[in-house]
Amino acid sequence: LIVREKIPPYKDLEDNSIKGLLNGVIVTNIRCWACKNAKELLFELEKLGLVFSDVEVYDSNSEFGKLLISNYKIRYLPAAIIGSETKEYRIFKEDWNSIGRKAGKSFVVEAYPLIGSGYYYDANLEKIVFLS
Repeated sequence: LIVREKIPPYKDLEDNSIKGLLNGVIVTNIRCWACKNAKELLFELEKLGLVFSDVEVYDSNSEFGKLLISNYKIRYLPAAIIGSETKEYRIFKEDWNSIGRKAGKSFVVEAYPLIGSGYYYDANLEKIVFLS
């Protein structure tokens, strides 16, 4: 059996390193009890075949959360910012525009519409909204 396409994560035998482990940051509003949450978004990302070695979660009301929302122009929460090792995944090259957007060297995905209809926190309006 010969496998020509590398499916991340995998071990690179030339330099003995693991390739394809992603780092992620999720911004959510922890006060929004009705909203989709970070776990639901992470589950959907993992269903796409993404494998994370580290995921940090920040509240939108924290200083860093506000900075992320501003810098990455995030509207609906939860949202994920994915970096490192993305070049190992075909989805970031071929299909990402249908899922999210590129922002510098990172990739951003907002839970809506990936998860689907439900309650989300609109960071621009600073309130809970129902999106269908």
